[in-house]
Amino acid sequence: MRLMLSRVLILLTSTLIATADARAATERYNVDPDHSIVGFSVVHMVISKTTGRFKDYTGFIEMDPDAKTLKAIEAVIQTASIDTNHVKRDTHLRSQDFLNVEKYPTMTYKMKSYEKLGDNQYRAKGDLTLLGVTKEVVLTGTLNEKRCARRFSELTGDGSALPRPSGACAPSCYRRRPSEQWRES
Repeated sequence: MRLMLSRVLILLTSTLIATADARAATERYNVDPDHSIVGFSVVHMVISKTTGRFKDYTGFIEMDPDAKTLKAIEAVIQTASIDTNHVKRDTHLRSQDFLNVEKYPTMTYKMKSYEKLGDNQYRAKGDLTLLGVTKEVVLTGTLNEKRCARRFSELTGDGSALPRPSGACAPSCYRRRPSEQWRES
């Protein structure tokens, strides 16, 4: 299990939903499970990799998008939602031998601090709690620009979203959706 934890690759490639706080410069972006994944890769028998994902999770990032400063990153992952595309292995991973999902139904991540590495590159240190044990984990990530939501807010004046156009005539900002990518360092 320790090997699996040390090899967990948390990849949140997300289109995020913004809920702005009108009183502050920070905005909250909730992870959109339709456009994100919490996945992992584990070396198996030194010759291959086993990959998998967790299907049920929630999370958010609070940040000031203009200053590009982070306030919080938090995630809750339902351990029983593990999927490695192999039923027998998944059943074993849910057992007391590994995730013990009956006793520990969730794993959580909560950012403690971060540092900006470059224009849109960040390193976040936080606590990952799994099996009742909390360890510090460092995630690195890339923040892509938020274009559409800001543009819509400017167009409507009240922050409400305009209807999304579809097809080939959709503005380019619809093809460059805001996203976050985070992985274990």
